[in-house]
Parts: sequence; C-alpha cells; structure tokens
Amino acid sequence: NDLNISKNTHIQKTQNFLIKNNVKLELNNGAILYVEGNIVFEGTRENKIYIKSDGTGSIIFNNNHVRIEHTEVNNLGHPKLDQFILYGGLNFINANVVLKNVSIQNSKNEDALNLINSKTYLKNISLKNIQSDAIDIDFGTMNFTKIICLNVKNDCLDLSGAKTDGSILNVDSVNDKGLSAGENSEVNIIDLIMENS
Repeated sequence: NDLNISKNTHIQKTQNFLIKNNVKLELNNGAILYVEGNIVFEGTRENKIYIKSDGTGSIIFNNNHVRIEHTEVNNLGHPKLDQFILYGGLNFINANVVLKNVSIQNSKNEDALNLINSKTYLKNISLKNIQSDAIDIDFGTMNFTKIICLNVKNDCLDLSGAKTDGSILNVDSVNDKGLSAGENSEVNIIDLIMENS
C-alpha cells in the first residue's frame, strides 16, 4: 500500500521489507525513514515506485542490503539527527547497495545521493535539478553503468577515498565540477562526457 510517513520511523535489523511496484512513499514534516533491515524497492518499467517529500523528508540505510529498481525520487531534504551528521536525501552507511533505473530530482540537500563506506552498483541513474552535489561517495567502492547529471548546482560526482570503476558519465550544466576525485580515490571511467560545466 501507499505509505505516508510524517514522523521518524525505524525499521529494525530483524525486519526485512519488500516494497512492490506502483507504491507511493511520502516523507513529510521532516520525517526520517531509518532502515537497518534489508529492503527491496521492486518497481517495474511500467509501474514505478515513487518516493517524494515536501522538501524535508529523508531516508537513512544503515549496515544492510538495499536494492532499489525503477524508482523516482523527488524533493527530498536531509536528516536532522543529533547522532549523525548527514546531508543527503538518500543516505547509505556501511551498506551493500544496488540501484537500477532510478531518477532523483529537485533535491533540497547537500548530497542527493550520499554513500559512506558502502559497496555500490549503479545502473541507469539520472539526477536532475539538484541543489548541491548529485552523488557524494566517502570511501567504499562503486561500479556503475550510465550516470546522467543535468542542472546540478555543485558537483555531479564527488569522490573521497573511494575506488570507482564505471562507464558512461554524462554531465551537462553543472555549476562546479563534473567529477571531483580526492583523498586517494582510485577512478577508472570509460566514456566521460562533460558539457556546460
């Protein structure tokens, strides 16, 4: 069923979730969905999953397995918690992450997609109208096939201490760096296109 979350919600390590296609998940009033259990968002090309917010809601995935497919994410904020300093709409910490056919738009935070010390695979990821960084990766590893950044006010792909291998990074209208690789990052990208950045 559709989910409307207006207060902080915790999915414990012992709880595993499958969210089927055509579900709408709304996070409003500063609500944080904090997920420690394994979770799958199983959208399809014809029936996507929609995650949206009033510009204040966010999600934290911590120390778990996460798979998100055929999902549109719109207008997330960032979590306000004393025990974490996180600036992303979607935050992954020490997680195993697979994102396929995911669109993120109208991000209202410092990082639309924030990955910390995680093992990540991205395929067909689109980020559009992002207020600051599109993808921020601190340590861990990432493999990707096709990332598109359009109209990003800071960096498209910001790497710190991360090992990254991928193909097709398409950057257009980014106000700062299309690719930022620092803190001993190892980067190998095939087919890198940057325009108007």
